[in-house]
Amino acid sequence: MDRKFDMQCVMRMGADFNLFPFPESYTEPVPMFLDFRNSFHRAIMVLDRNVSVKDIQLLKFQYEVKQSGAMYTISRDIPESPIVNKIHDIVNTRGASIVAIYLERGILKMKVKFHHTADASISEHLLSMSMDDENFHIDYLGPSEGIKKNILDLDRMFSLTALSFSVDEEASSQDTLARFPEGTIFELQNKAGANMTILAYPDRMDATPEGATEISRDDLIYETGYSHAVLNAIRSTAFSEGIVRYNYFGRLENGRVRLMILLLKSHLTAYLSVLDRVRKENPKWNLALDGVSHVRDSIFLDF
Repeated sequence: MDRKFDMQCVMRMGADFNLFPFPESYTEPVPMFLDFRNSFHRAIMVLDRNVSVKDIQLLKFQYEVKQSGAMYTISRDIPESPIVNKIHDIVNTRGASIVAIYLERGILKMKVKFHHTADASISEHLLSMSMDDENFHIDYLGPSEGIKKNILDLDRMFSLTALSFSVDEEASSQDTLARFPEGTIFELQNKAGANMTILAYPDRMDATPEGATEISRDDLIYETGYSHAVLNAIRSTAFSEGIVRYNYFGRLENGRVRLMILLLKSHLTAYLSVLDRVRKENPKWNLALDGVSHVRDSIFLDF
C-alpha cells in the first residue's frame, strides 16, 4: 500500500491565513490538526514548553489552551473564508487524503496524497486557490514519496509514537470490514462529517462491495463509510481532547479489528486515558492494548 496513492502535493498559505497570532520567539515547526467533522470549523496546534510564558498568556487570553506534561494544546474555531472552503474541498476530494498539516514560522503548510485518477480535481482546486490568494504557493506537485517516507519525516519533525490496540468487530453494523476479504488493510481518513471514512486496500476484489466507492480497480483502492461503537467513541473523545493523530491503520482478523495509530509522543498519555475510559464504558467489546513503540522500520512489517 506504500505508493498506491501515487501522487502528492505540498502547499503553503501565507501569513494572511491567520489561524493563530504565532509567537515570534518560536521557530520550531508546530504540529496542527484540523477538525473536519463539522465542515472544518476547528483548528488545534501543539507547542512545547520552549515557548515563552508571555506568548502562552497571550494565547490563553484569546483561545482554549490545555497543558499536558511539557506540551500546550491550543484550539480555536476557524472563520469561514474562500481559502478555508478550498482546503475543505481538497480534503473531501475522492481519491485524496491529508498526510500532514503544520505551521512553520506562522506559515500553514499542508501535504496531501492522492491517486492519479484525482489529478483533474486536485489541479482544479490548486489553480483556483492560486488565483484567489496571492499568498498561496505550491511547493511540490508530483510523484508520491510513499506512506513510509512521510511517516518517518513526520517522526523526525515532531517525534511520534506507534500505538496498537484491538477490539471486537461490530457485526451488527451495515458498515463492517467483513465486506472486504479478510486481511484487508484500511486507513482512516480525516474527512468532513460525523462518521468515519476509510480507504480499503484489499489484496483481491471480485466486485465493489455495496456502499463502497471504487477509487482504482487496477490498484485495488476503495473508499467507504465505516461505523463502530467503540471506535466512534474513541475518535470523538480524542477530537474533544485535542489529541493530534496522524496515520490510523487497521485490519479485520478473526472477528477482531486490529489497529495501529501514529500520534504525537507528547499525547500518548492522553490517548491511553481515552482508551481506558472508552474500555470501561464499553466492556463487551473487549478493547485491549497490544503495543506501544517508537516509529521504526519494523512497525511497517505488519501493515
